[in-house]
Amino acid sequence: EKLPDGRLPHDLARRKIEAVSTTISLLATAFLNLAAESRKELPGKKTGSKAALYELTGPISEEKLRSLELRFHNLQSLYDTYVSTTETEVFDNDLPILRGHISVVLHLLRTARDFAHYYERHASPAVQESITTQEVEHGHEIHTTPADEKTDPKQKRLVEPEALLDTLVDYCISFTCQFLARAELLCREMLKRYTEIGTIEVSIPQYRGFHVRPSTLISKLVLHYGSEIKMKLGEEVYDAASPLELFRANEQINAHKRRSLAQEIICLDLIASGGGDKDLRMIVRAVIITLAERGKIIVYEQPLKIEEKAPQPDAKLIEQITDEIAKLQATGKIDIGTDIRAVFTGDKRALEDIELLAENGYGENNFGGNLSLPEQLTYLRQ
Repeated sequence: EKLPDGRLPHDLARRKIEAVSTTISLLATAFLNLAAESRKELPGKKTGSKAALYELTGPISEEKLRSLELRFHNLQSLYDTYVSTTETEVFDNDLPILRGHISVVLHLLRTARDFAHYYERHASPAVQESITTQEVEHGHEIHTTPADEKTDPKQKRLVEPEALLDTLVDYCISFTCQFLARAELLCREMLKRYTEIGTIEVSIPQYRGFHVRPSTLISKLVLHYGSEIKMKLGEEVYDAASPLELFRANEQINAHKRRSLAQEIICLDLIASGGGDKDLRMIVRAVIITLAERGKIIVYEQPLKIEEKAPQPDAKLIEQITDEIAKLQATGKIDIGTDIRAVFTGDKRALEDIELLAENGYGENNFGGNLSLPEQLTYLRQ
């Protein structure tokens, strides 16, 4: 092949890498996480110039833009080191497209950072006012010519601050957000192809079920990896990325708790031991104390207040007791333990972290107090 002067032949050797799926999954996940963090830093919609003046002290300051630029630069380097010039890149057309999106975002952020730098250092109202004040304080006389007096002072500026801010927000930031959104869709599709699917079975939070903290941590964990994870509890399947979906599982958990509680009371013959009491409150208290000693119930309220009530002769005593205990549970005075196990299916990387989270009590003790998470799960603290 005859090439023009200065043109090198395209004969760079292709590399073959091991664990292709792992490498690309890590890359796509890293992009999704960085894109999610970028959305928190950057305004999602076009902002007028007046709003931009205010925003420069917040999400689009030079400091934050420089930080984002550096992180996207690192992401681009990660791609070039582990994916570029590999056989996988040749056969998967989405990979060069992802590389292009990363590069475009990087250069848009670099441009935005330079604009923000110029504005903050040289063109902001505060800087201009400071310069004028210093000239007056030092008695500097500004000499003007007749031509200057006829010219609008704003026309003398090399760059108009308002125009600079409009370009920064409506072009650099706006297109950055658009490219991020497109690349996120691309990464999610890639994860579906390269993710290794697995299944684990773990215990659910023993007493409190999937309330706010465990549900939020699981959701955050799943979103961190950007892949789909399903939780199966009994015959129901839930989306582990949605805290509300996990909250919904508590209906099934609480129903199971009530059934197992009744069976436990019957098996331990607890009614017979307290059946002589005419006051239902005393019977319920005796049952709760016995179950708490056996680790079946945890008591949050000390001393435990139980409504005084006589047993109803036309209703089964076991049903009355379980109803009273259910009321105490609903009001947060006690909670019932359970040994239910849930099955999670999806990305093996996420499943490993879910298993680790479950081993650490889903980040809390039996009384709902926070527990420190292991180092592997530090990203959940952000």
